[in-house]
Amino acid sequence: MSVRLSAYANTLDGPAKTAYIDKVRRCNGADPLALTSKELNFELAGVPRVERVDINDYLVHGTKFITRAQLKAYKELEAYNFLVSEWVEVPKLRVLPDGMVVVVGKVNQPEGPNSQPLKPWLLLQADGAVELAHCTCMAGLEECCSHIAAVLFYLEAIVKERGDAGDELPNTPEPIYLKDVACCPIADMDFSSATAKKRRPGGSEVQAAGRQRRSIPKPSEEEWNLFLRRMHASGTRPAFLALTEGYSHFYAPTGHSEEIVSDTGVPP
Repeated sequence: MSVRLSAYANTLDGPAKTAYIDKVRRCNGADPLALTSKELNFELAGVPRVERVDINDYLVHGTKFITRAQLKAYKELEAYNFLVSEWVEVPKLRVLPDGMVVVVGKVNQPEGPNSQPLKPWLLLQADGAVELAHCTCMAGLEECCSHIAAVLFYLEAIVKERGDAGDELPNTPEPIYLKDVACCPIADMDFSSATAKKRRPGGSEVQAAGRQRRSIPKPSEEEWNLFLRRMHASGTRPAFLALTEGYSHFYAPTGHSEEIVSDTGVPP
């Protein structure tokens, strides 16, 4: 069987590439990462019926990526935190002639706004059983990682939202994702853990009960300028002054302020 490989596949070599090609052959010869938008889609009815038993079979018994005890405490898993922190995007699907379903996911990285998302993909039976999986992260070469697990949790959440899951579990989030990381003032950032967010009855925008946030008035222009002058006069060279108009020139690299002298001792 001929195979169609993605650019990612061609970055692999040796046994890793051989193993990857074997996976692609099981996907009807088309690398999931090489599929176009016309070959992929998302239909709620087409999502494989992934339930907790399928996640247990793959993560605990199949790949031994986590233990049974860890799955019972699933809210502490990095994969589940990816889901509730909105890093997992809506997966794309492709149904193969034999009824298997290719699921191509995308998980954004929390390291920074310009980080490239990772692309886990899975081959599943329509009933939710996982045949194989892969991810573009380093751990994904071993067929399981937190990104693959996050997509499985996402699929499980979709199935529960669809209403055909056999065993309902409480506090399962609705499928959500965050495409971009927007820049905002640090005062507006919510550094609460995913566990703390889930405990809030009103969602992540609601502050925890019993904690009142003190209102701090914005300083006047005169107060702000006085603060800047005092910081500059302190002699500690605060880094934020390097980005502040009126003070940034004090932070110019030393080489830019020195006079260039030629070998003859005369400035050029």
